[in-house]
Amino acid sequence: MMLHSLNLSGFNFYIKFEEIKMFNKVGEGGFGEVFFGVWNGKNIAVKKFNVKDRNNFKHTLNKYIKEINIISNLRHPNIVLYMGATLHKNNYYLISEYIH
Repeated sequence: MMLHSLNLSGFNFYIKFEEIKMFNKVGEGGFGEVFFGVWNGKNIAVKKFNVKDRNNFKHTLNKYIKEINIISNLRHPNIVLYMGATLHKNNYYLISEYIH
């Protein structure tokens, strides 16, 4: 499925996956892995959500949308800035600013 823009709640800033350059993994946790990347000349963090059960699409999608809804509404100097979201090959990605 090719998406060009999505204006659903939580998907205010859809980024085309092809515009992102992903590099080395910088961290991981219970919900996914985080990679260093570059988008539009800016350093970014790319969080790839773990999809443990491909049959439970709705549950994983709900977790993804919930996290985007939370982080996209936060604006504070001590919280990473949400930049967008993307989908690629049945994987979900959240894009934020990269902080060393």
